Amino acid sequence: MGEKEDPLSLLLLALWIVLLVPWLLIAMASGTAFDAGNTLNAWVTFLLIVTYPVTVVVAALMRRKKAALLLLPLLNFLLPLLYIAGAMGASLLHNSRR
Repeated sequence: MGEKEDPLSLLLLALWIVLLVPWLLIAMASGTAFDAGNTLNAWVTFLLIVTYPVTVVVAALMRRKKAALLLLPLLNFLLPLLYIAGAMGASLLHNSRR
C-alpha cells in the first residue's frame, strides 16, 4: 500500500482520464458512423470509440501489476492512424499504376 508510483505513469493515467471529457462528445455522435450504411468501416469506427473507456479502466486497474498496460488506450488512437496510413498507401499504389 505504501509503494510510491512512478510520476510518469500517474501523468499518463491522468492524460487518459482527461481525454474522457472530449470522448463523451464524440461518443454521443458515434452512431452517425452508420449513416453511410452498415459497413465494416462503420463498425470499426464505432467499436474504437466505444471501447476507449474500457481500455482506460483496464489500464487504471492493472497499472500496478503491469506498468506497460498504461499504454493500452493508445490502441484506440493508433489503430485508426494505421488504417488511414494503409488507405493512403493503397491509394498511392493505385494512382502510380495508371
